[in-house]
Amino acid sequence: MNSNVLYKKIRLVILVLALIVVVMTVEYWFLVGKQKNGEQTTGNVDYQKISVRYGDTIEQIPVRQAGGQEVVTLPYGQPVTLVVYLSEACKTCVDSLAEYERISGILGQENISYLFLFSDRIPASIAERYGVPLEQCYTVDDSVELALSTPTWIYLNSDGRIEMVNSDDELVLEKILKSGYVSSEQLQENARNYLTGHYADADDGRPVLFYFSMQGCMDCAAADEMIAEQKLEEQFEIIRVYTDESDDQGLITDRMQLFRRVFDINWYPSFLLVREGHAELIVEYSLEALQESLLREAGVSGSEDVTVR
Repeated sequence: MNSNVLYKKIRLVILVLALIVVVMTVEYWFLVGKQKNGEQTTGNVDYQKISVRYGDTIEQIPVRQAGGQEVVTLPYGQPVTLVVYLSEACKTCVDSLAEYERISGILGQENISYLFLFSDRIPASIAERYGVPLEQCYTVDDSVELALSTPTWIYLNSDGRIEMVNSDDELVLEKILKSGYVSSEQLQENARNYLTGHYADADDGRPVLFYFSMQGCMDCAAADEMIAEQKLEEQFEIIRVYTDESDDQGLITDRMQLFRRVFDINWYPSFLLVREGHAELIVEYSLEALQESLLREAGVSGSEDVTVR
């Protein structure tokens, strides 16, 4: 082959490669620039990544309501709006959905509204399985992505400003309880009604005794023996409510420590006695005093002495 022809072909190849490098470099810096401005690119779809922080307004997040095509903003206006950001594919998120009935039943809905914001799509069975009204469900618009993990709990004030954003549901719940928008008396009444309405089923007139217990607690184990020895199950409908650490299937658990917070329980075992619509919290720090209190409430006399172990 003629050396001049070979030389020209080599120059052409080098020129093409150089052009490819230039194009790729320009595209790379273009993408980097978009990312610095909070924009991301996936395939042929551009979207903006939004950080959600304290003091931000919720209006910065475009959303779509369940079944709706129009882009809107999340509603607010109540003293507190609790927004749960979650994903259909997230198991922990499903647990959050399962707690909706308990949380809304105890915190009430007079001064607090509850919204569920999905990163992907709204489960079709959400209303039937979890009792969550579809009108309280939204999805993030495809044009944005939130820089949040799922689930994340967002506390909004009446102006739609974010006062707290956290993946720890207990911290957000604690803030709501301390906000003062629901009185402690109302919270306790709501919690009592929730417990009796969901778990009590005695139809023989026995008072209901909710027994707040902790697995592995020696004082609780001693109380269990005393209850059995004194046959208190005959005098009360005893319903055990275990701390959140109790993960056995079939147990009633105090998820998010909601009952502990509402009734200000700081000792296990503790008991909530419900009789004829009235409630009394029984907390005794010795087994003898606990037996005496429960037997007095049961109207039992001449019982066996308690055995202290």
